[in-house]
Amino acid sequence: MLTAADIRQMRHTFGQHLDFRKAVKAKGDAELFAEVAAVVTGHKVKPSEYDGKLFKAVTDCVKAFAEVEKLTNEKLSRPRTADEIAAGVEKLSAAVGDMGTIITLAKSFGQLRNDVLGWTYGEVFAALLVDKETSEYEKRMMRVRERKWKKR
Repeated sequence: MLTAADIRQMRHTFGQHLDFRKAVKAKGDAELFAEVAAVVTGHKVKPSEYDGKLFKAVTDCVKAFAEVEKLTNEKLSRPRTADEIAAGVEKLSAAVGDMGTIITLAKSFGQLRNDVLGWTYGEVFAALLVDKETSEYEKRMMRVRERKWKKR
């Protein structure tokens, strides 16, 4: 069974993380509980199996997931540039969604897409953070070099 500690320590799989994301967007409380319970237990849970232990596990995991999502947004998000907005980055994001991340990671690490879903979320988070920080560094370095070149 998946625990809140697994989620906080990012030991859950990327696939479970995506399932959580889908579950928390559920429309009603009953649907949310059923979908999260399935992620937590690894199988569809019948209403007759609902009990206090499962309710606590689900609520603890939802809280932990919210904490991890907040950290993810703080560390991996960045403001869109005017050029990105003009080029339609929002449309691209809506069209490719999480599959864009899955395909990019699979290509970068020579893995199959399904393999990426089995990585721990901590591994995915670390790879995305390194990619973001490297990209930002390269942009800063390019600006430094441009300034040096203009001074010549």
